[in-house]
Amino acid sequence: MFLATTALSDFWDPREEILFLGSWCLRHTQREAWSRLRYRILPSPWNDRERFYRAAETLDRCGERMLELLSERLNALHGVQAPTRYWRILIGPWLVHHLHVLYDRYVHLQHAFKQEGSLKTLCLDPASFRVPQDVAEHQEWVQGDPYNLQLYSMLLTHMGYSFPLRRLSETDLPKVPPPPGPRVSRRLQGFFTGLLKHRWEIALYETALPRSALFRIAWRTGFRALPLALVEDQWPSGFSRPVFDERRTSLADLPHRDEFERLFIKMLPQDFPSLYLEGYRAARESALRALPENPSAILSGIGWHFHERFKWIAAEAILKKRRLVALQHGGGYGVYRSTSMEQHEKRISDSFLVWGWGGENGGPTKNVPAPQLSCVPRRANAQGGEPILFIATTNPPYFYRFYSHPQGSHMEDYFQWQFRFLQSLSSPLRKRLLFRPHLHPDAHGLKERLTGRFPDLGWQEGIPFREGMRRCSLAVIDHLSTSLLETLAADRPTLLFWDPQRWEIRPEAEPSFRALREAGILWDSPEAAAGHLGKIAADPSGWWAGPKIQEARRGFVARYASCRRDWDRVWSQTLREEASL
Repeated sequence: MFLATTALSDFWDPREEILFLGSWCLRHTQREAWSRLRYRILPSPWNDRERFYRAAETLDRCGERMLELLSERLNALHGVQAPTRYWRILIGPWLVHHLHVLYDRYVHLQHAFKQEGSLKTLCLDPASFRVPQDVAEHQEWVQGDPYNLQLYSMLLTHMGYSFPLRRLSETDLPKVPPPPGPRVSRRLQGFFTGLLKHRWEIALYETALPRSALFRIAWRTGFRALPLALVEDQWPSGFSRPVFDERRTSLADLPHRDEFERLFIKMLPQDFPSLYLEGYRAARESALRALPENPSAILSGIGWHFHERFKWIAAEAILKKRRLVALQHGGGYGVYRSTSMEQHEKRISDSFLVWGWGGENGGPTKNVPAPQLSCVPRRANAQGGEPILFIATTNPPYFYRFYSHPQGSHMEDYFQWQFRFLQSLSSPLRKRLLFRPHLHPDAHGLKERLTGRFPDLGWQEGIPFREGMRRCSLAVIDHLSTSLLETLAADRPTLLFWDPQRWEIRPEAEPSFRALREAGILWDSPEAAAGHLGKIAADPSGWWAGPKIQEARRGFVARYASCRRDWDRVWSQTLREEASL
């Protein structure tokens, strides 16, 4: 039997029966290439959910060991004495994602050979291997076929297998987009901040807050909290090109404790991003020039993971004893059973501002209202004949991080729940539905698949979320993320359903979600949710006004979507406290 690891059909053998490593190999847009083949799909090893969460815990411990080893080695290579926290800020996001990605690929390969024994495959020729520049490029690559083929090929080689090699064709090589130029809003922010820098005590960067909220924060704090304007990733061309000299190859000499750590370390010379090795000196000098003199604290919501210049500024800031303040920016925080992003932000920050669940599991969490939820217009009465908005989500075809959200082959399970829900609706009710897909590109061909099965289904695309919600009588949400926080905070009629075996929640969150279930807001099967929609669609406002529903909604919002009209007063007080610590 032939093992196909990616969707690159040039690396399949159509003459043999094929074992596809996962559903990511079978793209809907390429179905002509695989629909007539003899094939099977490997069952996901992560169907065993306890194994999934044990893996997440194992990788966290492994990541902490690897961070210590890499911090020590990088200090020696660069002639610095930076603390582990410094390197956690810089390389932590890459380390977490790469460990998770590599372990998933490793376990899938183990699973395939254990199930089938002898397998044939084609591997990527090392002449086609690439080294990512930074965590953002790594994250982009792990969503595509060429880099995943590279990882599978390297793993197989270091696991002791030997298979024929083939180079990538020119059409398979990714196109490198030009670097983005500075945005006008950033220039205006920089000019505004420059005028008031004598007052500046807290720098705000990539907070995911609307500009109106940023202005209210600045005004309330007497212009002590101001935006940090950066032009991201304008690095000199070629300054971090990988060089396979002794510095890079020595990364493969780090000690290991088990087989997976051995594989991770052996692959480090090829996998370690060049920005943190060859580009380190130039990137650090650039960050030091951009590091503002005045602020005693730096706050960000989404800058800690993929915004390289900001991460460098934050790392240098801790060497100058300045405070780092993280800010919640998504609906899974405080709720998901496992989320490495939340864990990383807690570990690097001095304070972590969250939307109502602060104090759980220890750590530096502080509660603040969410400005973007506090500013959401409240509902008007919804009319029964108005459209119903179905709000969907997505993930890339390839697994990229252990957290409580469907990924990899489990995305097909998620789509099946959508199909089952739509199939359970009456035709007149389905015609009222507007399907709103996620903003990310449709790598799964979902729109074509849904349109083929449900030609009467309407679509809502190209308009802002709040405007789209305003036009509809009720929201149906089939996943656990930020969307439901917005609709519940805005007191819009909302019906929820998702698979509790894919969106697992932590024990502390159980009471809030149990209340949503008991009120009839949250359902654990698509058929039950569709049946309830049929009962309430004629008068969604009347249903939503029920006392039990409103009690559950208010309790959930207070806990996970804190919002209040005087949110800027609370923020002003909190930020002043942070600046004075």
